[in-house]
Amino acid sequence: MSPEVVKADSVELKWSKPDEAGLVQFMVEDKGFSEDRIRNGVRKLEKCKEGATQGRLDSFFTKLPSPATASKRKATGEHGHGPMRKKSKLSTPLLHKKK
Repeated sequence: MSPEVVKADSVELKWSKPDEAGLVQFMVEDKGFSEDRIRNGVRKLEKCKEGATQGRLDSFFTKLPSPATASKRKATGEHGHGPMRKKSKLSTPLLHKKK
């Protein structure tokens, strides 16, 4: 397989209104797509082009000041050794499978 490849620096891209007649001819007649589907796609493209541009994701979030903590030590257990452990609460008794 040897696809036709064009060098990127020799191509000039320009965003303009889509050529609806050209798209319909190429996609419907040459490639066998549904004409209604192609025309709806062109309408969607035109509608998106008229709308506002998408904002940056970082503009959605605001940086909050970090809260000052008194101590960064881990809480210790009753006897002052190691981290505190929560007592587990079982809502149902353990079930054992019969062998």
